[in-house]
Amino acid sequence: MKTIEKILNPKEKVSDLSLDELIAIARNGFGTEMTREDIVNHIINIDILYLLKYKNELVGFSSYDLHEFNGNKILYLSGIVLRRDMQKNGFFKDTNKIALSEIKPKYFTMKTQNPVIYGATKNLVSKIYPNGEIIPENIKKIAGLFCSGFFDRDKLICKKNYGNCLYDKIPEYKNINDFFENTLKIDYYSGDSVVIVGEMNDS
Repeated sequence: MKTIEKILNPKEKVSDLSLDELIAIARNGFGTEMTREDIVNHIINIDILYLLKYKNELVGFSSYDLHEFNGNKILYLSGIVLRRDMQKNGFFKDTNKIALSEIKPKYFTMKTQNPVIYGATKNLVSKIYPNGEIIPENIKKIAGLFCSGFFDRDKLICKKNYGNCLYDKIPEYKNINDFFENTLKIDYYSGDSVVIVGEMNDS
């Protein structure tokens, strides 16, 4: 039923027709009118793209960049989105497990406003940051690589990163919304994002 198709060098392989379909899926998934430029940037200006299909119908995508820190591989989740009616179907877990098993990084990182993404990532890594504890210096440095604006190093918050809230309604996940809002003090509507750094087991 589910198929996950890997595409290397997506800039050369994704057609205009596929782009239009993926843009529509992204806008549906987030519930906001995201710019074409921003969505396209997350589809073709990356290292690895996975097309997510259900019953042979395109329902989403996941994209990644590869980085390195002190000789350790970092897998950066540039973007993942599914059509709304296909969310909560395990695609996030399945796709990222494939990417992590193929790349075998030491660190798995991403930026998000979505508590569900944090909760789902926590289940894939051995340790996740931020987590309410003191953040090690190497984790702060890794997170800082992915924030181009003002970076709150103690909370791993990239301030005003997106310029606005990407979602029409912030998704809810157990106690993570409270952690985002009351511990990390994320301001969704100013465009803040959490930089997640997941540390993988060496085994």
